[in-house]
This record gives sequence, C-alpha cells and structure tokens, in this order.
Amino acid sequence: MGFTIKEIQQLLVLRNDSVSTECNDATVMLMNQKIMKLEEKVQFYQHALKVTYIFRKIISLLDLSSGSLIYVWIEP
Repeated sequence: MGFTIKEIQQLLVLRNDSVSTECNDATVMLMNQKIMKLEEKVQFYQHALKVTYIFRKIISLLDLSSGSLIYVWIEP
C-alpha cells in the first residue's frame, strides 16, 4: 500500500495505550490520505479496464486478414 518507514513507525506507536490526541489525529489523517490514493488507483485501473474492453471490441470488428489494424494505427 506504499507506507514509508516513518509512516509504519507512526502506526506502531498506536499499539501503546497512551496515544495522544495529536498522534491519533495525525494517524487518522494519514489513513485518509492512503485511502484517497488507493481510491484514485482503483479508478485509474477501472478506467483502463473499460478502455481495454472497448479496444478488444474494436479489434474483434476489424478484418485483420486485410491488415486493416495496421492502417488504423498508422494512418491518422
């Protein structure tokens, strides 16, 4: 998930019973940031998957025996 050593140390501090409010708030903020980054990655890969499905459909409709796929990508 991409945690740095500093972030891991920060999370390990939570194992102590006497965690300050500031430490807890910072940790919650860190987790919120990680969640947002993961959501962005999920959206990116969902979009990439949709584009790949569309590309597969386009390829399946082309007559590849005539080399039309090559012309589709070479000719503007």
